[in-house]
Amino acid sequence: GSTENLEGLRSGEFDFVIAQNDLAHHLFFGDSGFEQNREFSAVAPLFPEYVQVFVRRDAGAPLLLGDLRGAAVNIGAPGSGSYRNARDVLATAGLREGVDYRPTGFPMQTAFQALRAETIDAMIVTAAGNLDFDAQAFQRLALPASLIDTLATDNAYYDAGEQVIGDVVVPTLEVRAFLFARNDAPDGAVARLMDGLLTHWDDLIPDVPGLAEPETFLRRSPLPYHPEARRALVDAGHANPEPAYWMWIVIWLAILTSSFAAVTFQSSYDR
Repeated sequence: GSTENLEGLRSGEFDFVIAQNDLAHHLFFGDSGFEQNREFSAVAPLFPEYVQVFVRRDAGAPLLLGDLRGAAVNIGAPGSGSYRNARDVLATAGLREGVDYRPTGFPMQTAFQALRAETIDAMIVTAAGNLDFDAQAFQRLALPASLIDTLATDNAYYDAGEQVIGDVVVPTLEVRAFLFARNDAPDGAVARLMDGLLTHWDDLIPDVPGLAEPETFLRRSPLPYHPEARRALVDAGHANPEPAYWMWIVIWLAILTSSFAAVTFQSSYDR
């Protein structure tokens, strides 16, 4: 998923990719095991993805995150977005990998099968809110609000969101799928893609829950924004032009020059 997409962006296989903003953040800053790459930029924030905990729907199922102590928990394929998010959640909850829980690395569909077969006791996956699953066999666990607040406060790429679990709206931890582009992607292609998105954005909102308003695009970006994407936002009236820093520099130079001239004149007059 996101990891492979970002690798394709690095290698030049792709000009544009959709990826989780947290993985893109790690790649851009070269942390969490990523080799740094800054040759890409943000184009548009898309839909939220939620960190979701699934257990079986039966009488002996865990009811709280702390009940996973001693359990077999699927955290996803190593290096994937789900894997990194799951480890963050469990570590913040005070559960140590290999000590307080037994990790497995099944991909999502295999993990659901393993959960049904009672090979594992729970699974954590990062996915869109409309993830299709067997609600007769599985149920979601709500994450503690304090854990969500901690992760959202300490990390620029996590947000506190809301999700419906059992007809009740509960806090949830979210990342966001973003559209990214290589810095050397053709400017015309970036502009056309952004123009197309903005033209059809209102049509997408009913079908894609959680889409951001275009006016918030720049504030939501965890990385520098592509110049052509920003220009398209400005042209469409969704963002203000970048400040003309050169104008302020000229003004300040003029003020300094005037001040220096005034001081020099005053000194000459005094003499």
